[in-house]
Amino acid sequence: MTPASDGRRNDAIDFIKAAAIVAVVATHSGINVFHPAATVWDRVLTATWTWFQVPAFLLVSGFLYYSERPASLRDVTRRLSRVWIPYVLASLLMQALAPSHVGGPAQALFQIATASARGPYYYIALFTGCTLMLWPLSRIGHKGSDVLLAALLTYAVALSAWPGLHVPASYFWMERNPLEGFRLGYFVVGWVAAQHREWLALRLAQHRLLIGCVAGAGVVFWFASLGHTFNRDIIDLKLVLYTLSVVALIVVVTHGRRAPRAVRFLSTVSLTIYLYHLAPLAATNLWVRPWPPLVRIVFQLVLGIGSGCLLALAGRRVLGSKRARRLLGA
Repeated sequence: MTPASDGRRNDAIDFIKAAAIVAVVATHSGINVFHPAATVWDRVLTATWTWFQVPAFLLVSGFLYYSERPASLRDVTRRLSRVWIPYVLASLLMQALAPSHVGGPAQALFQIATASARGPYYYIALFTGCTLMLWPLSRIGHKGSDVLLAALLTYAVALSAWPGLHVPASYFWMERNPLEGFRLGYFVVGWVAAQHREWLALRLAQHRLLIGCVAGAGVVFWFASLGHTFNRDIIDLKLVLYTLSVVALIVVVTHGRRAPRAVRFLSTVSLTIYLYHLAPLAATNLWVRPWPPLVRIVFQLVLGIGSGCLLALAGRRVLGSKRARRLLGA
């Protein structure tokens, strides 16, 4: 994989982002797995396999944002604005579509500031916290980032043994804390991978089959271990292994292959799909509820992805490519 700083498009990144955004929409395409009406199909198709999606996006961001030169505050602001402008506009629209969820201007501003206008928007808070690390990360050197990654992994392991190490906070704030669940760790993993990209590329060329087998075993372990523990911190550690395994498996399987146009498009408009897929799913949820589970879930998955893609295409045609990218994330 090659970081964005060298100006070349990275096909592996496109494959990872496309898989991750499909997983995001799939997560919201069925009945919530905790709802009494949830079926086995909901658990299998909208949960279990999808958990890598947010970690994968954070990892990809760290990889793409890596630069040999120190990042300026202007660089950080530019990165944030690329996501925050489309996010704020999407939040305003979501609030307008569901005014009963907004108690007034103060609550509306609070929802936008805390990435809570819609539940899945919590990712924006995580992205922001990780992106703010660009300034110090780019100044501590290779050894410093290696040490930081080791420290974050040590903290994640320690939490599984001593939950009292958690920073006291409600679930709302824990969900938005980059230090929880190894979230910042995924970003730093991507950053460190970009630093050592030549070494990793050489290992991939030499041991592609072995790496694929190990990654496949990691994926199998995730599914085999599901339901055997209710310790969230241990689940987070398993998720680290699962996410790295999924990413490695995608890299191995797609190595040397050019991403198809559909994959590149999904990768490019993933922010648009993420921000806007919830509205059509919420609008059709009760209508499709009586349908057979498989049909219902596939319909909503296609609807969520398709509506986001159509919005991106329409935005490009009406606004032009640059404005659509700036305002819609397309």
